[in-house]
Amino acid sequence: LVESLREAGWDVDSPKGSMFLWAEIPNGTSSREFSIRMLEEAGVAVTPGSAFGAAGEGFVRIALVQPEGRLRQAARKISSSGILKKKSTA
Repeated sequence: LVESLREAGWDVDSPKGSMFLWAEIPNGTSSREFSIRMLEEAGVAVTPGSAFGAAGEGFVRIALVQPEGRLRQAARKISSSGILKKKSTA
């Protein structure tokens, strides 16, 4: 998934031994707003980092618990949605 997200234009770090990927939000929106837009525009559910406290703001958490093919499909949907290139409308 990490490579697929990087190919989609998202500069993400590899997870450090967990089943979750923490990814910095690339376009300056709140983590809540970005998570909602990700679901609405790409059809991919992520958890806003702010759900884990103030230090999580600016990030989303992506669960890596699905089969690899499904994770790659999610990365393709993220890429084709253009959400990584869009600026906040708020």
